[in-house]
Amino acid sequence: SSLLAREMRMGGLDAPAASQADARFEAMITGSFTTLVPREQDFTLAKQYLRRFETGLRAGDALHIAIASGHGATVIYSLDKKLIKAGAMLGLPI
Repeated sequence: SSLLAREMRMGGLDAPAASQADARFEAMITGSFTTLVPREQDFTLAKQYLRRFETGLRAGDALHIAIASGHGATVIYSLDKKLIKAGAMLGLPI
């Protein structure tokens, strides 16, 4: 949505094209992914991860891996080298 709004502001898309792209994206998400809503214990686990200062984790990354871990993820994929290193330090399947 943010990207589409930016493209409209900059003149790269008109409203019908942005609406069509948004609808296609939402259909893909609904059909391909499961959305996990953060729970209280996810925030608590993220806080524990952040207290491991040597990991260098950022708050958003800590929450993402806490949600994945808290929901029993058997593997966490990332292209973020810092996140991969931090996850390995925490013993996560990353």
